[in-house]
Amino acid sequence: MKKFGLKNRLLYGGIIILPWLICGGSFYIWFFKEDFSNFITYFSSYMLAGILTSWIQSRKYYSVLNSVLQIRSPYVVFNTINVQDIVKVEPYTSTKLGINGLYTMRIICSNGKKFYIYPERQEELISALKEINPSIYTSEVYA
Repeated sequence: MKKFGLKNRLLYGGIIILPWLICGGSFYIWFFKEDFSNFITYFSSYMLAGILTSWIQSRKYYSVLNSVLQIRSPYVVFNTINVQDIVKVEPYTSTKLGINGLYTMRIICSNGKKFYIYPERQEELISALKEINPSIYTSEVYA
């Protein structure tokens, strides 16, 4: 099994926590306009939820084993992709901010499904995928 971690865990987790903090502050301001005495109590619940979510997401890694690419954390498997179904792998220089953070690589499967990932050693991951499935098209044109 080959493991590939996230490129920058601190940045990846920080991008996730930012919307939690902004939504928590705006939620408090909208619903509790006059009473700022309990600001820390309400806002800390959003801070704790954001910290927990970003910590869980920043522990993601990608593993390649027996022609399967898994996107997982130490205890939870988020996605399982059969390497034989992968049609195209391309680097993605413009960072896409999605619900799970930043992405630098796009994987396109034969059914048209796209996966955006943020691997640490991108070239090694591409070569590991091409060892299993040599018909994978790798694009050097950045999106």
